[in-house]
Amino acid sequence: MGPWGFKSNILKVFLSSYKHKNESQFINDFEILSVLRNLKIIGIFTRLANRDKKKKNLKLIPYAWKLIDNRMKNNSNFNDLINFLKENPKIKNLFFRTVDFIISCITHLSQGELEMPDFSREGSESYVR
Repeated sequence: MGPWGFKSNILKVFLSSYKHKNESQFINDFEILSVLRNLKIIGIFTRLANRDKKKKNLKLIPYAWKLIDNRMKNNSNFNDLINFLKENPKIKNLFFRTVDFIISCITHLSQGELEMPDFSREGSESYVR
């Protein structure tokens, strides 16, 4: 049995015990929540890498984008988001370049090749949150 057969069987078992057996509504809701969850994951992993120097999860971000793309491709509710990403391809590219830059900075910082900027000095208030 291929992966789609397995997923289909899980869906059938779940829906057979679900009171509201509207399969199309369930799939729609699942896809929306999946896209939202994966966008949140991308943001959290990026923040952890940037703020906390925890870069090990960055390698999972391309997979999160893949899941987002898979969920969006067959759901018309995502047409605006799909069009936005197509019209602004730099968003994904910028994200991947940012991740590469963060990894590079963390690597160089850990090797003592870079120094962290001193945001405490006068004139750098715009960097303070």
